[in-house]
Amino acid sequence: MVVSRKKVDILSDYSQEQAYPQAILSSHPDAQEHTAPRDFVFHDFSPHSMHRFGLKATDCYLAEDSLTFAMEKISVSAFLLLVALSYTLAKDTTVKAGAKKDSKPKLPQTLSRGWGDQLIWTQTYEEALYKSKTSNRPLMIIHHLDECPHSQALKKVFAENKEIQKLADQFVLLNLVYETTDKHLSPDGQYVPRILFVDPSLTVRADITGRYSNRLYAYEPSDTALCKSEIPIAVVPGRGPD
Repeated sequence: MVVSRKKVDILSDYSQEQAYPQAILSSHPDAQEHTAPRDFVFHDFSPHSMHRFGLKATDCYLAEDSLTFAMEKISVSAFLLLVALSYTLAKDTTVKAGAKKDSKPKLPQTLSRGWGDQLIWTQTYEEALYKSKTSNRPLMIIHHLDECPHSQALKKVFAENKEIQKLADQFVLLNLVYETTDKHLSPDGQYVPRILFVDPSLTVRADITGRYSNRLYAYEPSDTALCKSEIPIAVVPGRGPD
């Protein structure tokens, strides 16, 4: 009968003070009458027990290499875990040298949508109307779409032109990627991009338009000079083009 190979502990010289490394039982040709039950794990390897099961120290195959490999694997995993934890903590607490604190907090990108991150933008049409009326400031409404190349081109010029950004700061600002139910915001169609000005009395300034007769409120990147001349007009309620 063949003895199944299992991890065991064998005492050196059959003493109780010094232990051999873990080992795996090998087959023992003479282990017939006193063989260990299958899947039996030996813990007591006194001379009496060894003799009872017909075992000898020479019958065991030492598995030091397997044990060493397992311990090395555990050590590497623990080391990698410590490195990841240290990196996470350092990332949260370390401040880059020379980093300057922004005096003005950045607003969420969802409100500006790239039209000027340092400007104050309202979130909804209703909020914009309320702020315009209560603050007695005109309202600038920009209709655009993210997938429209003309909208993206106008946005780039609008955001990068410092003079336009400075003039726009005098308005209650709103940019929309959807149409409202107010028909006054689409007097000649729902095209994009288009820019409308609304005075504090909540009246659309029909006298401030672009240079296209079929799209009165449309502006293109080449209309930078026109925007610069019309924005100051929209700031003053009731003032028309010269």
